Amino acid sequence: MVNGTQQFTATGTYSDSSQQDITGSVTWSSSDTSLATVRGTGLATGVAAGNVNLQARSGSISGSTSLTVNPILVSLTVTAAYSTNTSTQFTVTGNFSNGSAQDYTQLVSWSAPGSIASIDNTGLATGLAIGGVSVTATSGSISGSSNLQVTAPTLLSILVTPNSTSVPLGISQSFTATGVFSNGDSQDLAAAVWSSSDATEVPIDSSGSAQTLAVGTVTSATYGSSTGSTSFTVLPAALVSIALNPANSSIAFGTTVQLSPVGTFTDGSTQTLSPVLWNSDDPWPILPSMGVVWSAEMQLARRTSPRLQARLPVPLRLPSSRL
Repeated sequence: MVNGTQQFTATGTYSDSSQQDITGSVTWSSSDTSLATVRGTGLATGVAAGNVNLQARSGSISGSTSLTVNPILVSLTVTAAYSTNTSTQFTVTGNFSNGSAQDYTQLVSWSAPGSIASIDNTGLATGLAIGGVSVTATSGSISGSSNLQVTAPTLLSILVTPNSTSVPLGISQSFTATGVFSNGDSQDLAAAVWSSSDATEVPIDSSGSAQTLAVGTVTSATYGSSTGSTSFTVLPAALVSIALNPANSSIAFGTTVQLSPVGTFTDGSTQTLSPVLWNSDDPWPILPSMGVVWSAEMQLARRTSPRLQARLPVPLRLPSSRL
């Protein structure tokens, strides 16, 4: 390594095959002193990156070895490689004395002081609070840093629920706006501004409650520069109950009363229903001495809701009579 040292030894082998340490009695030399120097004690010092031969000589006898001088790390460059919704990946480049560079991301220690962000040993920083922090990479006595700015999450989209719903005319529908943010969080947008494509038919208030005055519209919610919408269909008014007029009728034995079925719908309107199916809960003739209670059952035939059935008991009080 540049500026590093390496101790070499010289061992002499004699005619009787014996060996002796002669490090201090030989003459040491370097093939290129611009790359490495060597002292009389055999201590070599790297000067610049490269390969050099070191020689030890005693009289006419010499021996040599090669020495590779590696470049020295002079600086670290920290950069943000990429960012996701909540994290930023940092990388480090090691810059050496010979002008070469090497990826040092896995060879440094990382730090991000304070509570703004955390960083792991791979250089992945995660935002914890809004603010700025200096991310530092260190290798030995060499360090490099880069600033990280943690900002508030941004609103990416708005989800309006329920989605593609429908209700009969006269029934209100409440909607909810949920914001999806850049950090992956979802949040109810209570401050969203609601609107309807036709406020005269389906007005919607600031809480997201839509009133149904006519058929069909689209409802949307806006928060800042983001908008979400849903299809909201208003169906014809649906039948909710049936009443018989006159109610609680009393008739004399042998007489009749005409009953009229009146339907009440979801929009508050009423209508005489026809045709309807009639029947009684007592298939036998009415006995005057028993005060039998009749009931009317009717089935709405192919109106707004083809399968809708209504069953409303209507008592008929018959006074006892003598023949």
